[in-house]
Amino acid sequence: MENVRKDERIPVDVEIRFRYPEVFTGIMKDYCNGGLGAEIPITIDIDSPVEVEIFEGRLLASGHVRWVSLDDGTVRVGIQFREGDRGLIEQVKEWKGGIV
Repeated sequence: MENVRKDERIPVDVEIRFRYPEVFTGIMKDYCNGGLGAEIPITIDIDSPVEVEIFEGRLLASGHVRWVSLDDGTVRVGIQFREGDRGLIEQVKEWKGGIV
C-alpha cells in the first residue's frame, strides 16, 4: 500500500483522552499536522467522529476515524483531524517539552 500521508509522522508514546463518542483513555503512538495514530481499549467504526484531548489537555482536536486495525487484541486507529484543527499540532511542537 502506498503511503499517501502529506505530513511526516512523529512517533510518541503519550496518553490521550477521548471525549467523544465515549470517554476513555488511549495511547497516542504518532502524530502529524493532519492527525494521529493511537491504541485504544475499544473498537470504533471507520468514519466515526471523535474528539480528543492531547498533550495533557493542552490541545482539543476533532476529527474522524480513517482506519482501524486489530492486532493481537490491540485496537489501533488512525484519526484525521477536521480541517480547522490541522494546524494545532504546530502549536504543540512549541509546548512539547519532554514529549518526543
